[in-house]
Amino acid sequence: HSLRLLATEIATDPALADIRALRADTAFVTRGRGRRLARIATAYGFAAPTGDADGTVRLHRHLGEDLLVWALALACNPLSLRGKPLRRERHELWISHDELLRRYGAAPARDDRLPASVMARKAAA
Repeated sequence: HSLRLLATEIATDPALADIRALRADTAFVTRGRGRRLARIATAYGFAAPTGDADGTVRLHRHLGEDLLVWALALACNPLSLRGKPLRRERHELWISHDELLRRYGAAPARDDRLPASVMARKAAA
């Protein structure tokens, strides 16, 4: 659903016309599950994920992100932390503009699912 909304927004917003690809950084994959992420990501049209390069600044930032994810899980769903390590793997996911529109470009069936900016443009047309 979210990918369809994203494709609709990119296809209809002139300010986004120059976008050629989209990137997502994952921080939710526990160590050793990269292959599973790769299988899921490619099924949705993303390029196979790549590991994140190591660097001192990046490692510190990732530790901070891991602590934030852990604290959010502790606050919202403490049982979800059972047996899961603090540290997470990082992977970049990429999908081209054309692939996103090819797979998810069909507009949602109901207008109330469209973002407000798309509904405003429809009303103005």
